[in-house]
Amino acid sequence: MAHPHRSGIRIPPGLWFVPLLVLGYSVERRWPSPFLPSSLASVGGIALIACGFGLLAWASWYFFRAGTAIDHHRPTSRLLTGGPFRWSRNPVYVALALVVAGLGVERNSLWIVLGVLPPLVLLHLHVVPREEAYLARLFGPEYERYRASVRRWF
Repeated sequence: MAHPHRSGIRIPPGLWFVPLLVLGYSVERRWPSPFLPSSLASVGGIALIACGFGLLAWASWYFFRAGTAIDHHRPTSRLLTGGPFRWSRNPVYVALALVVAGLGVERNSLWIVLGVLPPLVLLHLHVVPREEAYLARLFGPEYERYRASVRRWF
């Protein structure tokens, strides 16, 4: 059973993107996979990266402002429902996916872009359900109302 004061997630989910990013870069060097005109790749990639970092900063600011932990190894003290959490229950994961996808677009590498999918599937199937169960234990009906009104991703 999960610890009542933590989500039970052992590996920080943001790190799940790193091996696939490295793998994507490695495969790209061996088998290049450009899929966009170079001018569009550069501008589109930079835009995605900027949006991802902007969303990550916004969500992090909300954690800081609320005085609650973004770290999975520390207890959550408040349910965040404002800012980016009004549109996504997982804006940090969306932000990380945008950054990695943006790196793939900027490098014009379909391999790197496709590398975003496995971590998102793992997050969706294994991490988010644990986090949601943890938040439901902590915040009960308040979390269930929030969960019913805000999409998981976007």
